[in-house]
Amino acid sequence: IEVVMEAVHKLKYENYTSSFFIRDIIKPDPPKNLQLRPLKNSRQVEVSWEYPDTWSTPHSYFSLTFCVQVQGKN
Repeated sequence: IEVVMEAVHKLKYENYTSSFFIRDIIKPDPPKNLQLRPLKNSRQVEVSWEYPDTWSTPHSYFSLTFCVQVQGKN
């Protein structure tokens, strides 16, 4: 998004422009229905979740990027 501000006062003119990406200023709610399902005969799990209810529909308009961090027990 690009925001442009122009101001005129008597003999003075000023112009300012600022650009940003929506993804850099929006903090979404956490995902819902987070589930961990152990895989048979394995030490692996399947992780699944859904978009938060507060995220816009359709989800493809502004896609969310999820970051999954796995930490094992000691």
